[in-house]
Amino acid sequence: MSFLPSMCKRSSRFPNTLYTRDHAEEAHATASQALELASLLHDATNIVRALSIRGVSALMLGRMREAVEDPRRAHI
Repeated sequence: MSFLPSMCKRSSRFPNTLYTRDHAEEAHATASQALELASLLHDATNIVRALSIRGVSALMLGRMREAVEDPRRAHI
């Protein structure tokens, strides 16, 4: 089970690479998967990272409600 935290860390950073290369839809989907994994592991750092990236991706996709709500959830 020790590989899961490192996998979670890698999976939460991958969406960042996608959205910086104009692949916002893929970044959003991958950030959602990273969020699920981080939530299962109770990994607060990667939960915040995934929500933040998903929020930026939502903004790039014109999904304003998600773009506001995800970062707001990240800071609770």
